[in-house]
Amino acid sequence: MHGYLEEGPYSGKPAYDDVIQGECGLAGAFTLRDGTPSLVPSIIADKSAGLVALSGILAALFQRFRYGEGVYMEVGMFESMSAYTLLEHQYGSTFSPPRGSPGYDRVISSQRKPFQTKDGYICMLAYTDKQVARILGTKWRF
Repeated sequence: MHGYLEEGPYSGKPAYDDVIQGECGLAGAFTLRDGTPSLVPSIIADKSAGLVALSGILAALFQRFRYGEGVYMEVGMFESMSAYTLLEHQYGSTFSPPRGSPGYDRVISSQRKPFQTKDGYICMLAYTDKQVARILGTKWRF
């Protein structure tokens, strides 16, 4: 596992979670919502690269058991995290002609946050009509 792929332009450069969050665009995705870049308060790039590596290891073990051959596997932390941010940064602009601006509205909404109640905070999302009706406590029909 590397910070960047061995053959890429950043090969051999030091990579830290905070740097990767910025370079892959994750910090910039907060700008679409909050007006300023921010970091996820977790070492998400380190953890995510580990999960991508785990997927590769499992696939490599399958290859070995099925065909008796090993494989070379390389996981770049930057490349792993870039896959997560493509949706937020490219979204509608990936089409030709563009079907919208960058940013997935539901994800970058300022309303996507924990909501305060009288005894703490809750995280919830009513995504379907049935869920909205359940939250409202009615037999609401849309």
